[in-house]
Amino acid sequence: PDGSTAGLSTSGSTATLVPDMVGEWEVEMTAATGTVTNTAADTDVVAFSVVDNFSPVVEVETGDSVGFSGDSLTLDASHSYDPAGTDLSFSWEVIVSPDGATVSPETGNDEVFTFSADASGAYEVQLEVSDGFNDAIEKTFPVSVLAIAKEYTFDVIGAAHHYSEDIIAVVSAGPHQVHIIDVPSGDRESVELPLMPISVAINPNGDEIAVGHDGWVTVIDIETAEVLVSHPVDVQANSVVHGGNGYIYALPPGQWERVRGVRISDGETHEHEGFSVYGGTIMRIHPIEPWIYAANRGLSPSDIEKYDISTVPTEYVSDSPYHGTYAMCGDLWLTWDGVRIITACGNTFRSSEVSSQDMVYAGALDMGDVNRVLWAGHSPDRGEIVTAVGDLGWNQDIPGDAALIRFEDQYLNRLSFQGVPEYVKGGNTHEIVPELVAYHSGDEGVFLLANLESANAQGHSVLIQMRLEN
Repeated sequence: PDGSTAGLSTSGSTATLVPDMVGEWEVEMTAATGTVTNTAADTDVVAFSVVDNFSPVVEVETGDSVGFSGDSLTLDASHSYDPAGTDLSFSWEVIVSPDGATVSPETGNDEVFTFSADASGAYEVQLEVSDGFNDAIEKTFPVSVLAIAKEYTFDVIGAAHHYSEDIIAVVSAGPHQVHIIDVPSGDRESVELPLMPISVAINPNGDEIAVGHDGWVTVIDIETAEVLVSHPVDVQANSVVHGGNGYIYALPPGQWERVRGVRISDGETHEHEGFSVYGGTIMRIHPIEPWIYAANRGLSPSDIEKYDISTVPTEYVSDSPYHGTYAMCGDLWLTWDGVRIITACGNTFRSSEVSSQDMVYAGALDMGDVNRVLWAGHSPDRGEIVTAVGDLGWNQDIPGDAALIRFEDQYLNRLSFQGVPEYVKGGNTHEIVPELVAYHSGDEGVFLLANLESANAQGHSVLIQMRLEN
């Protein structure tokens, strides 16, 4: 082509040309035999076109960007292609892994790369794709590996967590038991209960558990893993709170009811004073002050309310100043510093001894398309809130039906959205159904307690560990 400065390099019968322009090219070759006085020659012309060589188009399916330790995790680049139809070469490498982790294999050269890792944490896989002409295309893909701390042979009916003591209390049926679970090991001690449990709570000191039954409440000593006492109460304890003040508080599911306060020492019972409570209301103890906050269910609009347990009988204090302005969604959790109330709709409210500042709106968690929080946990040491959400089968961007969403706890800025994969064991796939999420008070990350749902997982649950990057 006009303007080309490419030259032909020859060596005997071999000629080399590196085209420097797009266009039509011709190379003439002459072969001669004989002597100077007697020659015979043959000439041939080779014509060819030079076109632009575009870089490969790299497409990778990252369906296994989240998995469990020991599982096979697959990244698929088989849909990558070269616009000119040139064959591609692939080079995979795990370039980032947690300290001490073993990855097998660490590299690969096929379109599809499958590896496994034995430690939970954040990994990065690098892919180089080349057509042999242009510079290789380089892409990096994050992969999160979760760890199953323990698998249990019971379904979770109810659960509670104590941050500073790093324990989870779980109640289950068949047999009727309360399980005291250590975080992060997942080891447990199981205590037999006199009848089927309905609800469970841990006292603010973290040394006793309260269990609600139909017509009874039970108190368990955490250190000795023994039942201390069971007392009759004239309600089904649909929600229970251990006040840490010598009383257990139980709330029935009836229409308009009163909170029962049961004295642990002798079983004497009193009813709260003030407005009645709507049936199905869920109660949570304040971690520092002698207050109970509660979220009603079945009323429209939903609301939250407060009780003072520093007196006997218990006193109804007030409900929130809002009636339909902010959705509450029938459940709530308190941050461990006692500053914020988190509701199941993601709206948050202040907790304060000053009535004009109590239960006032304090911002909303950015839940995206998710409309309900199943559980909220808090780490005052990390300054973070984590929420567990489920029923996300419609979301094609995550590997399962559940996810964890993290926020910083001052301005509620969203930090991460982490899908939780389905749990596969023995060839069976189980859906993860979150029941509780909790931070470890040290630096062992977040722990998700979940029931397993499938035809082959009745009566099974798991404790999942997810390490967090600082």
